[in-house]
Amino acid sequence: MRRVGNTAIAAVTVVALCSGAWLLSHGDGSGPPPQPSAAEARTGQALRAPAAPALAPPHRTASASRRSASTRR
Repeated sequence: MRRVGNTAIAAVTVVALCSGAWLLSHGDGSGPPPQPSAAEARTGQALRAPAAPALAPPHRTASASRRSASTRR
């Protein structure tokens, strides 16, 4: 039974290594994103606002504040 498990682990490892080697050599085929043209740089079109707003910081509860205050002493 142990031999079957070791064989399965070895097979998965070989598949993972081969897949990783293929991805390193071929990748997804896309290059870097296009750079803004000189005309866009002059007009400011390249400096548009982001599509999504920035995330708000996480809300701290009173108990978390007490815990951090007690660890600072």
